Amino acid sequence: MMMDYEHSHQELVKCVVVGDTAVGKTRLICAKACNLILDLSQLMTTHIPTVWAIDQYRIHKEVLERSWEVVDGVNVSLRLWDTFGDHDKDRRFAYGRSDVVLLCFSIANPLSLRNCKTIWYPEIRKFCPNTPIVLVGCKNDLRYMFRDEQFQNLCRERSPFFRPLKECDILSPEQGRNVAKEMNASYYETSVFTGYGVKQVFENVIRSALIARRQQRFLMTSLKHVRDCLLQEPFLPPKPQLAQLIVPQSTYSQDIGSLFNRQAYTDVVFLDHKQHSKISINCHKIVLITASDMLNTLFTFPPYNRCKAHFGTCIDSVMGSNMNTNKCMTKCASDLSIASSIEDLDKHEPRPFADDSLLDVRWNHLKYVLSASLFPLLSFDTSKLFRHSFSKQKLFSYNRFQQSKQRLKLFQQKLITLYKHVRQVRLDGTNLRSTRQSIISFDGENIPFEALQTYISLIYSFTTTIKSFTYDQLNDLFKCFSYLDFVDFDTSVLSLDNFLPNIQHYIDQCKYDIFAKRFAFFGIEKGLFSDVIFRLDDGTCYGHKAVLMARCEVMEAMFKGDFRESLAQMIVFPNVTKETFYSMLFYIYTDMLIDSINHKNCLPLIELANRFCLTRLIGLIEEHIVNELLYLAEKQKTDITLAVLRLLEPSQIHNADQLTEFCLHYITTHYNDICHNHTKSLRSLHPENQAYLNRNRWPPIWYLKELDYFERCVREREWQQNPKCYKRRRINAGCFCFSPSKPKSNTNHLNNQLNKATTSTTTTTYSGLTYKIIGIL
Repeated sequence: MMMDYEHSHQELVKCVVVGDTAVGKTRLICAKACNLILDLSQLMTTHIPTVWAIDQYRIHKEVLERSWEVVDGVNVSLRLWDTFGDHDKDRRFAYGRSDVVLLCFSIANPLSLRNCKTIWYPEIRKFCPNTPIVLVGCKNDLRYMFRDEQFQNLCRERSPFFRPLKECDILSPEQGRNVAKEMNASYYETSVFTGYGVKQVFENVIRSALIARRQQRFLMTSLKHVRDCLLQEPFLPPKPQLAQLIVPQSTYSQDIGSLFNRQAYTDVVFLDHKQHSKISINCHKIVLITASDMLNTLFTFPPYNRCKAHFGTCIDSVMGSNMNTNKCMTKCASDLSIASSIEDLDKHEPRPFADDSLLDVRWNHLKYVLSASLFPLLSFDTSKLFRHSFSKQKLFSYNRFQQSKQRLKLFQQKLITLYKHVRQVRLDGTNLRSTRQSIISFDGENIPFEALQTYISLIYSFTTTIKSFTYDQLNDLFKCFSYLDFVDFDTSVLSLDNFLPNIQHYIDQCKYDIFAKRFAFFGIEKGLFSDVIFRLDDGTCYGHKAVLMARCEVMEAMFKGDFRESLAQMIVFPNVTKETFYSMLFYIYTDMLIDSINHKNCLPLIELANRFCLTRLIGLIEEHIVNELLYLAEKQKTDITLAVLRLLEPSQIHNADQLTEFCLHYITTHYNDICHNHTKSLRSLHPENQAYLNRNRWPPIWYLKELDYFERCVREREWQQNPKCYKRRRINAGCFCFSPSKPKSNTNHLNNQLNKATTSTTTTTYSGLTYKIIGIL
C-alpha cells in the first residue's frame, strides 16, 4: 500500500515562522508536527527550545511522515522552519528559497503586533520580496482566560514579577486584521491550549504557497483546483460553568455535645445520694426531655395547659384545709415547671412549699398527675409536627388506653426506684444572674451513679464515642437502660451481648432525625423551660440561652459578656418578623432549613443569618434557592430572570456569595435575551454590576462583531463566486387588461434587493455590466 507522500504529484513547501520572542512560534510548530494538545499546567511549566523544530524533521521519522498532507487534492510536505525572535539575529539563511512566511504575534502583547508592521514586515520583504505572508495571532485563549485564577497562579509561580494581564492588553481581532490588510496578508488566530485554528492555519499556509506557485507554473494541471485561503470562523469561548455550591460542614453534634461540657445555664442537677451531694451532674431539661420519654414524663407533668388544675387537686388532697399554704403552693406550682418530690412511701407528713424546699406528695395522688400528663406524651406523632391536635388522633381508643395503663405502671416503678428527691431551688450566680435549678437526688442502690453519668453523656452525643467498658461497667449501663430509655429505642430486645452494637447504631443512624424534630417541637413550638423571650414586630419567640450560645457565636457573646441582654428576660429585635426569626431558630435547634423557604421570601432570612454570622444557614439557603431556580428554569421552562435580578444586589449586601455568583452567571449567560426583554430592570442595577455584566457577558461582544463580519464576508465571497444577474423585467404594453396592475411595486422590490446587495457588499468591486444595470434601474 502506497503512502500519500509516495504519489506521483508531490509538492514540497518551505514555511518560515518568524515573530517576536515568546509569542508562541515554537509551541505552534510543536502542535502541528507532533499533534499535541497540552493542559494549562504543562504549557506554563515546560519550555521547548527553538532548535527543537530544526532537528525534528532530521531525527524523527514520524514527524516527517506527519508533515505530508493532502490539500485540495495535492500531496504536500510542509517543512516548518523555526527562527529566533531576537531582532538582531541574521535570518537570511532561513529565508532562502522559502515558499511562505508565517508571521506570528501574541494577542496579549500589543508590542509584538506593532513590531510585525515596523520590523518584521520590512525584513521579510527585504529577503523574500514576492513570498506570500500569513499573519497569525497566537494565544487566542488568553482573550477569555486572562481573568482565570488558575492561570494567574501558575504565572505567579513561574515568575514572582508577573504582572496580571489587563483588558487593555488584549488585542481585538479587528486590530490584527487591519495590520494584515496593510501587509496584504491573510489573518488567522490560533490557540495551542484549545487547538483552535492550528490545522486550519497550516492548510491555508499551504494554499497560499500553492497559489503563488501556480502563478509561476501556470501549465501545471495539478494546481488548478487549489482554492483561495478559506475564511476562519470566529472562536466562541466556552460557556462559563456554574461553580459547585459548597455548604459549610455541620457542627451540630459538636455544639450539642458542648452543652454537657460547658454547663452554662443548666437547670437540673443530679446528685449522688450516697456521696451526700459531693458528685453532681449538671444538665439541661430541654435536652433531657427531647432525648428520653422517661425524663420527659418526670419534668413535664403536669402539662402547662393543665398546671393549676392538676396541682390544685394534688395540693388539696395533701394539705387539707390550710388555705394560705394552698394558695402559696398553687401560685408556685403555676410559676415553676417542677414542684414535687417522691420519697419513701412511709413518709406522709407534708411540709410547706417554698422555692428552696420540698413538696411531699402521696404516691396515690401522684398517680393521677402521671396519668393525666401521660396522654400528651404518648400521642406525640413526628409526622404531625407542630400540629399538636390530640382530639383528631383518637387518644381514648381501647388499645391506646391499655398501652398507657401498662406504661404508667412501669413509670411508677422506675420513678420510685431511681429517684429519692425532686426539688427546685433558686441559685444566685455571678454577675447578678439568678437561675432556677431542679435538684434530683439519685438512688444508687440499683444503678451506680457512674452509669447514670454515662447515660446522660450519650444523651448529649451524636457520635459513637463509647469507651471500652469492663464487664461490671457494661452490666451497670445495661441496667440503667432497663430503667431509663431513649426515644424510639426498643429496649425490650436488648441483651448484654447486643447492647453496645445497638446503641452505636441508634446514635449513628437514628438519633439525629428523632432528636432534631423533638428538639424543635419542645424548644421552639412549645417553649418548654425557655429562659429568654424575643419580642419581634408581630409576635414573640422563645429560646434557651444555653442552646443559642452553643450554636451561635454572636449569641454567645451577647449572653456571656457584659451586654445588657445577658441579664434580660426579654430581648427586642426591631424590623424582624416572627416568621423570619422562627426560621432562624428552627435552624439553630435542628441544623436544617425550614420547608417554607423559597426564592420569594428568602431575603429576610439571609439578612438575619448574616447578622448573626450563621454561615452554614446562608449556605443551606443558597443551595435550596439555586436548586429551586434551576428546577424552574430547566424542568418547568419558567422565566426566572426577574427573580434573579431581584436577588442579585441583596445577596451581595448580605454576603450570600454563592447566590451572587449564580445570579451573575445566569445574567451573563443570558445577557442578550435579558437586554431585549428586561432592559429597564437591567438598567436599574448598580453601575458596577452593569459594568461587570457587560464585561463578562457570554457570548462576548467581540465575538458577536466577529461573527457578523464573518457572515458578511461569506456572503460577499458567495456573491463573487456566483454573481447574480439582475435583469430588467419587461412590462407588457398591450391591452390595459393584460398589463400589470402595480408595475411600480415590482420595480421598487427589485431596487430594494439591489440596495441590500450593495449595502452588504461595500468592500466588493463590481463589474462594468453590474454598474450599468444599477444605473439603468
